[in-house]
Amino acid sequence: MPPRPQTLRGLLLRYLLVPLGVLWLFNVAVTFYVARYFSSVALDRSLFDTTRTLAEQIQIENDRVSVNLPTVAWDILYYDEYDQVFSQVKWADGGTIAGNSDLPFPPAPMHAVNKPIFHDGVYRGQPVRVASLYVPIEVGGKSRQVLVQTAETLNKRGILEREIISGVIAPQVILILLAAISVWLGVRRGLAPLQRIRTAIGSRSHRDLSPVAEGNAPQEIQPLLHSINELLSRLNRTLEGQQRFVADAAHQLRTPLAGLITQSEYALRTADAAEQQHALGQIRVSAERANRLVHQLLTLARSEASSGRPTVFENIDLNKLLREQTAEWAPAAMQKDIDIGYESQAPGAMVNGNAVLLREMLANLLDNAIRYTPRGGRVTVRLSDSRHPVIAVEDDGPGIPADEREPVFERFYRLPGGTGEGSGLGLAIVREIARTHGARAWVAEGPEGKGTRVCVQFDH
Repeated sequence: MPPRPQTLRGLLLRYLLVPLGVLWLFNVAVTFYVARYFSSVALDRSLFDTTRTLAEQIQIENDRVSVNLPTVAWDILYYDEYDQVFSQVKWADGGTIAGNSDLPFPPAPMHAVNKPIFHDGVYRGQPVRVASLYVPIEVGGKSRQVLVQTAETLNKRGILEREIISGVIAPQVILILLAAISVWLGVRRGLAPLQRIRTAIGSRSHRDLSPVAEGNAPQEIQPLLHSINELLSRLNRTLEGQQRFVADAAHQLRTPLAGLITQSEYALRTADAAEQQHALGQIRVSAERANRLVHQLLTLARSEASSGRPTVFENIDLNKLLREQTAEWAPAAMQKDIDIGYESQAPGAMVNGNAVLLREMLANLLDNAIRYTPRGGRVTVRLSDSRHPVIAVEDDGPGIPADEREPVFERFYRLPGGTGEGSGLGLAIVREIARTHGARAWVAEGPEGKGTRVCVQFDH
């Protein structure tokens, strides 16, 4: 089962909403990082303020170091609504002065004095954040360092991060939902003209090939509508041409069929053997004429179909093809005592084409030339110019007036006052097959200004 085609609305919503969702997720990640960073910075500062305050309470009396902090102050220092707080004052090289004695040492070396040091650790089985400060002092004439540290658990930090994230993300979710609704409504409203055009075209009759109105359509759709209107115009011309073709074909077939009916009825009525033989001969002539007309109609239809879709082409030796066709039509020329010949000035002429169609084109050219050349005349097939081969079929018949040389390529066109029995399809088939091969066909005067020369030039 073939997959269902995607809708334009679905594609637009996907191209708009998916990036919007990705940007929102990216923004959530950035918000989470920013919330963690700024909450950590703020609480680290508060934690270091406590560490520095504790360091300021260090006193030296009689070479003894102590922390001058009352019990109430220690209680206030350790009080926190959300976290447990720990602190210690100890010698950098060992020995506790005050507070908790087993807080983890900072990773920084001891010479980083009077600079805040922040690090994470684990104390009493709980993750803690520690702010440390190395303080230099003089005791007994010696310079030593005291390590002051304050640590707290991470509950408050998690609460602050969640409050910041929820305070930012909740409005963003609402904004994203409003943006998605706006995008959906905008896409729906933007595609409304396409829906109206689809409805207008879908409600038409199959016979209605009038142009689609372009005036109220958005600018982006107008080129599409213009192309559709051009296609409708071409279809309309094609249908009109087909209708004329069918009408003309029916008219052309009516004559030989009427002759068949008339002669057959006459043959059935008469008892004279000679008249019956004459009627049968006329029936044969009318049948041959109808057969030729049907053959030409099928050839024209086949050549027109080939011009609208890829045709199987191959490299063809034009000299060989022309010699064969000339020889094939030699018996028909001999019946009228016509001298038929072939001349080539392009011995290596090749063309990329369809052999069946090219033979049909040459057959129509030779048939016309022999048909309209008087008894005892001459028909010559010529090939010239190897680079852009030109096929010319010349005769010394009555010729075609200059103002009639283009109309003769139209279907069923007959020269005014013409006496031939042609159907008016031969040259129309020639031009259609030439067009299929990217060639052009035209009519000129015959040799020495007498008769007709029909030329087909290939551009490759």
